[in-house]
Amino acid sequence: MDYSIRPLTQKDEPFLWQMLYEAAHLVEEGNLTVQDAKNNPDLAKYVKNWGCKDDSGFVAILESSNQPVGAAWLRLLTGKNI
Repeated sequence: MDYSIRPLTQKDEPFLWQMLYEAAHLVEEGNLTVQDAKNNPDLAKYVKNWGCKDDSGFVAILESSNQPVGAAWLRLLTGKNI
């Protein structure tokens, strides 16, 4: 597989929602969607408004199609965003 890895940006937030949906195994819950992840405060805190000062992560891009295929990220949760 020919891919590259680059830092995540604010523009990657839609892809992070998809990755959160997959990571949380919401497909196994039945008819849940990415929107359900966005509506769940216990999950949304990991992606909502991505790009804050302490957010960090990377996305893997398939070079043949320029499509994101994976991501790893972290966010420092403090105060009201816990």
